[in-house]
Order: sequence, then structure tokens, then C-alpha cells
Amino acid sequence: MDKNDLTEHQKKIIIKERAISAAGWLLAAVISAGVFFISLSFASNI
Repeated sequence: MDKNDLTEHQKKIIIKERAISAAGWLLAAVISAGVFFISLSFASNI
């Protein structure tokens, strides 16, 4: 395996990991926002 091929492969892995990380943060933000709005609606109903 050529050294250049390895760096290209590593770049792809890093990009993939960053994409997964970004998706995870986005999902966490959406979930926390959803919980926040649900608790707000419950508080206003009481």
C-alpha cells in the first residue's frame, strides 16, 4: 500500500467520524429541544 493511499484513506475516515459526530450533536440538540417544548406544554396545561 502506498503512503499516499493511506493518507487518502485516513482523510475519508476523519471526514466520516466528523460527520457522525455532527449528526450526533444535531440529534442531541433536537431531542433536548423536544423535551424542553414538551415540558413547557405540560407546565402551561397545569
